[in-house]
Amino acid sequence: MSSSELLQYIEKTPVREQWQKATNITITIGGIDLIETYKRKGSMADYFTTIYKLKRNVNQLLQRITFDNPNAEVMIMGFYNPGHPDDALYSFANMLLQKVNKIY
Repeated sequence: MSSSELLQYIEKTPVREQWQKATNITITIGGIDLIETYKRKGSMADYFTTIYKLKRNVNQLLQRITFDNPNAEVMIMGFYNPGHPDDALYSFANMLLQKVNKIY
């Protein structure tokens, strides 16, 4: 599920009712956003647009969670690069993942 799909999903399901009761909330989102850009053979600008949208979506998600449950501890899981350092895209992927992790 992409970050945009998650924002739509939480508006249509009882998930918000659940996190109102939660003490800890863990979010792992963003990988699909980057993978979809990769599958489209996106340019560098496309990746930065994706990262900008991801940042906006995560901020909206956090605002909704903290509005509904200001006492919950929210943890956002970052990314790592599972690729091999010899791969041609390894350095590029590292740069993107570092930008996303910095946002988180």
